[in-house]
Amino acid sequence: MKEIPGLLFDEYETRLLGRLHHPAIPDITDRFTAGGMIYLVLEFGGDRTLRIEQERRGGRIPLFVLLPWIRQLCAALQYLHEQDPPIVHRDLKPDNVLLDDGDRVMLIDFGIAKEAKTDTVTRTIGRAVSHGFSPPEQVLGTGTDARSDVYALGAILYNLLTGRMPPAAHERITGSVIEPL
Repeated sequence: MKEIPGLLFDEYETRLLGRLHHPAIPDITDRFTAGGMIYLVLEFGGDRTLRIEQERRGGRIPLFVLLPWIRQLCAALQYLHEQDPPIVHRDLKPDNVLLDDGDRVMLIDFGIAKEAKTDTVTRTIGRAVSHGFSPPEQVLGTGTDARSDVYALGAILYNLLTGRMPPAAHERITGSVIEPL
């Protein structure tokens, strides 16, 4: 279940998820309002995230364990990026990838996702970044596209394999180097 303050609720995420059909993207099964909050009831995608799995394993996930999850995540991103217009998630991070008991991946939190149309302006509510995972163009506000998700995917891999946070985008722009794996 996703809880959103009524004043911050944007119908965009609901409409977007409503037209997507992929095993790694949750369906909205219900929606209700209570106490000034809007609740979206989403398909159950598991109760652990890649972040929880990383912590459970002492900070690093071995490649042989991580690879099947990353393949599923790549399939979901490919599906999103092949939409017309392409959909850019823009908030890829280990906390937004759920795992169920069968190790099936579910990509969540489409709150700042956008359709990558050349003539669209980012919604104000969609302007957010995740330290270490958001690409420079998102941090600088110069425009995002499918490559932005690929950058974040690389940051996820780096973080989960090494146990270290990738340098923030502004550090990468100023020449900070990533310590090799």
